Formats: sequence, C-alpha cells, structure tokens
Amino acid sequence: MTSRFTFFATLAAGSAVLTLTAYSFLWLAGRITNYHTTLAALDEKIVVLETRRLQARRGEQILTRRIKDFERVKASFVSRARPVALVEYVENLAVRTGNTLVLEIIESAPPDELALRLTAEGAVETVQKFVQLIELMPYQISIDELIFQRLDGALAGSASVKTGASPLSLTGHADRPHARVVLNTRVAAISQ
Repeated sequence: MTSRFTFFATLAAGSAVLTLTAYSFLWLAGRITNYHTTLAALDEKIVVLETRRLQARRGEQILTRRIKDFERVKASFVSRARPVALVEYVENLAVRTGNTLVLEIIESAPPDELALRLTAEGAVETVQKFVQLIELMPYQISIDELIFQRLDGALAGSASVKTGASPLSLTGHADRPHARVVLNTRVAAISQ
C-alpha cells in the first residue's frame, strides 16, 4: 500500500507541478502577447507622431520660405486701429498728382472694412490721374461711389457714378480746367 500511496502522491504532486507550470506558461505567454500588442500600438503612435512632426517641419519650411509672400498679402490689408500707412499713401498720391485732398474716415463701416471719403480737387487731368492711382493702390479697395464735378465758379458740370466694376474713366474738357472728385471707398481691413 505504501508503494501505491507513494505512486498516487507522486502522481498528484507531479500533476500539480505540471498544472502550475502550464498555468505559469500560459500567464507568461499572455503577458508577452499583451506586451507585443502594446509595443505595436506604441509603434503606430510613434509613426503617426513622426509623420506629424515631418509635416510640421515641412509647414515651417514653407512658412519660412514664403514669409515675404505672407507679409505682402498682409500688407494689402489696412489696420483698422492704425490706418496711418494708408492715409499717408493716399496723401502722397494727392501730392504727386498735384491735387488738394480731404480724407474722411467713416466710422460706421463693418469691422473688416475701413470706409473712406476722399475729396480731391485740382486740374481735370490731375484729378483723373489721382483716381487712376487710387484704383492701382496696393490695398484691396472698392470704389462704391464717384462724384465728379467740373468747377468754373459754379457747380454746373456735375456727374455722379455708382460703381461696382473697375476700371473707371473720366473725361475732362479744356474749357473747364478745374475739377473735384469725391470717392466713397471701402478698404479691406484687419483688427490688430
């Protein structure tokens, strides 16, 4: 009986060790599988982050190379809070063309625009040149209304043009050498 008991005891102990070993093996295999799954997910995240980093670097390189273009586009907008550059530009046009200028900023304009009323007075030819140069300004400008008046002591020759399309053309007459033009304009603006 002792040998039988020893046999069954050894068999039971061997089965327990074998079961414990199999369970440990399966537990370790599961942990290794989870580890590999975690590593694969981390590898995917690393690839995604590396792709984003490369895209950001390319974007930065493009921005660096194109900074002058962005500055040029930004310069075509007027700062609504500080329109000094635009005002100086328009005043310089008036001086270059030999006209007197009255410039009014209209406060009721939408936030993305700067509304101006420009009144230039001078010889017909210089007033026409002033209007042409206003249209060619390096700003995004729309002329909503143009009032052209020929001055000869009375305001007899007056014409008003509502515009939606450019370019504008004015014709003057030699018998009435002085003129006044009033331009109601809108300039694209940014808030800064």
